[in-house]
Amino acid sequence: MTAKDAGRALVMAALLAVAAGACGGPGGGADGGGGGQGGSNGQGQKQGAAIEVLPASSFDPGPNGGANLPEPTFLIVVKECYAALRARSFDALAPKMTAIIESAGAGADSGVVVAARLCRGLANLNDGALAEAARDLDTAEGGLGALPGDPKHQLELLLLRGQMVASAGRQRLGEASAFLGRAAALAPGQAAQLEQELAAASGASPSRWSR
Repeated sequence: MTAKDAGRALVMAALLAVAAGACGGPGGGADGGGGGQGGSNGQGQKQGAAIEVLPASSFDPGPNGGANLPEPTFLIVVKECYAALRARSFDALAPKMTAIIESAGAGADSGVVVAARLCRGLANLNDGALAEAARDLDTAEGGLGALPGDPKHQLELLLLRGQMVASAGRQRLGEASAFLGRAAALAPGQAAQLEQELAAASGASPSRWSR
């Protein structure tokens, strides 16, 4: 067995745990919204985020079904991530993404680790752990460049929304505004929704962020 095969086997073992818990973690059933007011999903130590950053829909791997993606396990990680985020299983999801990151090793595709860091960052963000979320999201940002167009666009927009909300929650409003500008440039049709998300996360009027 090659190092890459061994790394893939370890990641797949962790993915089985994700799949088992994606629909059964704390927080309730699936929800198709792109964002909403958050409650507390923590264990009494963290307060839920002011605004949840959730995928607006299931992940679309592109017209060729993901054939251009870097590794089959990447698509599995992203799909499970999206399902668990939309089910609001934040407490269960973050440690499972940690297991994937730690099991990846040298033989795993770097895209798998990038996806797991993005997913863990969003889980922590929605659970109110802003500093931990920002670290993962900033680290994940550097690895998205290797992805093909459609999947990269979806993940980059989700990433920027997460970075925007994490910055606003820590009152780093200049950073948050910069992330808003990048996200709105990536998805002009969603600019008004992005401004509302930033307003909810920062406690400021939406008019402050209007462009």
